[in-house]
Amino acid sequence: VPQTDWVTAETVWAAIAHLEPNQGAAVAFGIATAADASSILMAERSDVTPDFVLVRGTKNQGRRRHVPRVEVMAPFLRHALAYALPEPSVLLFAPRPKMARDIRAACRAAGVPEFTARTLRHSAATWMVTAGVPYEVVAKFLGHGSTTMLQRVYGNLAPAGAAHLINERMRSQTVPAVYPTTTNQPDDEDHTDP
Repeated sequence: VPQTDWVTAETVWAAIAHLEPNQGAAVAFGIATAADASSILMAERSDVTPDFVLVRGTKNQGRRRHVPRVEVMAPFLRHALAYALPEPSVLLFAPRPKMARDIRAACRAAGVPEFTARTLRHSAATWMVTAGVPYEVVAKFLGHGSTTMLQRVYGNLAPAGAAHLINERMRSQTVPAVYPTTTNQPDDEDHTDP
């Protein structure tokens, strides 16, 4: 069953502030790369290049992928790298057998909606779709082989998301205004005598 919940960037940062630094870094990496929980914990220092991040996904062939380093996710990736395990550690993040529990506790402490690593992945996708990024591009970022799942999950954007997308896409367009030329009277064919 596709997950439909997502959180805002403010919610993610609030939870990160209530986590141990390296654990908060793992959360930041998760949102920056749309990596699932196991991929986050497999992340290595050499996976991060100036242009791309290797996500070591294992669910299917497409999940192991290079995601671009994008400006909107840059603060999260910077945070992840700033609080990664120090060298000589190859891994960026310490093993977290109770990561989900710790994130829920951090959310409660911060007074924000609870989320999981899976929610982070869904949130990254939601932010992109709502901003108007084409499904094909979002699918590649997530490691999906097609847009089918995205269309099932995001095909019915919430009204606020749809309004944002329409406004952003049409802001540069000139939409002609239509003004009534007569008073607001019913058309003859719509008018029936009592």
